[in-house]
Amino acid sequence: CVDTVAITRKPSPLAGNDQTVKTGSGICEPLKTAKLQAATIGQTWSVASNSAGFGTVVIDASGTITEMETNGIYTFVLTQGECTDSVKVERIAKPIVGPDVEICSDIKTVKLPNAPTDMKWSSISTNPARTLINATTGEVTDLTTAGEYKFILKNLGGCTDTVSVKTKAIPTFDVNPIQATCTIGVANPDAKLIVSGTDITATYDYTEGLTYTGTKTFATGIAIITPVTGLLNPTTDRNYTVRVFNSTGCYTDKTVILKTRVCECKADICLPYSFKKTK
Repeated sequence: CVDTVAITRKPSPLAGNDQTVKTGSGICEPLKTAKLQAATIGQTWSVASNSAGFGTVVIDASGTITEMETNGIYTFVLTQGECTDSVKVERIAKPIVGPDVEICSDIKTVKLPNAPTDMKWSSISTNPARTLINATTGEVTDLTTAGEYKFILKNLGGCTDTVSVKTKAIPTFDVNPIQATCTIGVANPDAKLIVSGTDITATYDYTEGLTYTGTKTFATGIAIITPVTGLLNPTTDRNYTVRVFNSTGCYTDKTVILKTRVCECKADICLPYSFKKTK
């Protein structure tokens, strides 16, 4: 006696390739949508019960996925009769690089945050000048040209965040030290420091010595149109350091020498004398 049985091998649907960090794809936060292939006749898409966002995420017959509200791995099932295939789509956390940076143009290096594991820093090709950034430490060098530089932090899933480093102009100016004047062989307390050649909105301050030791800022500095007057005639040549502030918060220092005024006493003026008329 014999009996026979028929086994039918049905074609399995192909849901496509996974879109995850491991495959170098996926979607990046804050995106909430993705796209798989459309279901053909006799096929249906559904969300796997073990998927991230189960009960919230939606996939339609065209393979369009919506409502991917959280990061994680979403699993979708393509069904054709009794056969199924599944595919994963990962929503990947976006790198966070922090706030943009502003520096004064006399600074040529800046430190960005260290790149987390599996992330790297890079610079964009349209920066004002060729700069170097350490892919791991985020240290930027060669900021030689004023302007706005942009740097990208990228993870293995291809997600990126960008930070801007903007250089601000520093003030330029001239300082002219004016010696004290003399009256009858005595130096007057009227030596001056004249600051010029800069923006009229700038402010400044000065201190004695080769370095600026004051505490003034743009807001508390001396108006640029006001000269320093009433300086005493120094007994020896004296250094003054002038600091000019601009409205962006940057400053520049210059040191000048105020020379001693030597007031000579002329005999016909300084020595007392009198006239006597005789016949």
